[in-house]
Amino acid sequence: MQKTGTIPTWIGKLAVLTRMFLDGNFFTGGLPSEFLLLNATLERLNLGFNNITGPIYSELGLFSVLEWLLLPNNQLTGTLPTELGKLTFLHQMHFENNFLSGTIPTEFSHLNATESLDLSFNNISGAIHTEFGQMTSMKQLLLSNMMLTGSVPSELGLMLQLELLNLQGNMLTGTLPAEIFALENRSLVEMDISGNPGLFGTIQSVICNISVLVFDCSPSTLCGCSCNCSGEPKETLRGNSTF
Repeated sequence: MQKTGTIPTWIGKLAVLTRMFLDGNFFTGGLPSEFLLLNATLERLNLGFNNITGPIYSELGLFSVLEWLLLPNNQLTGTLPTELGKLTFLHQMHFENNFLSGTIPTEFSHLNATESLDLSFNNISGAIHTEFGQMTSMKQLLLSNMMLTGSVPSELGLMLQLELLNLQGNMLTGTLPAEIFALENRSLVEMDISGNPGLFGTIQSVICNISVLVFDCSPSTLCGCSCNCSGEPKETLRGNSTF
């Protein structure tokens, strides 16, 4: 049975609580301040698919053993707190489908244990920082449908475990660095860079070995629809002609 109303304040009294899964309900309002009393014990938090409003508490950066921080599909507003970069044990951070704004803090580059970061479908702007290459445990980097600008940093090629890279639907410009294509020989299985009309250059044939590659043939100037891999068309190489 799905729950309604606000998240009860008595949750803060559960001194030994390690996991909180309240996703897929109809909770409204913000997180109660009493929730912050769980900062020494809580390991996994999933409040996705509710109607939670308000900002993300900067005090979440004090949750010393937190591994999952999942609040997708809510109505969160404000910016991403820089303090979240202190979550050294964090494996997953998902804030997709909210109303967050501002930029991605450079402090996120300290999330060395994080394997999955999804900020898609927010109003976040600014650049993809070169320091993100320090997130060497990253397997899924999902930064789609926002307002990111600037170039794709070559330092992303340092994410040697990266399996999924989605930068679709931003305002990125410039060429794709060769270091990104080098990931094909390691772990990358899916990349979507479509919806960035400012990207240009050549899709290197080596990347055609990944399972899914999505890019735009028009109006961008990326070499695409007629390109072959090793002389033969690759079915999983998909060039989008529309947005």
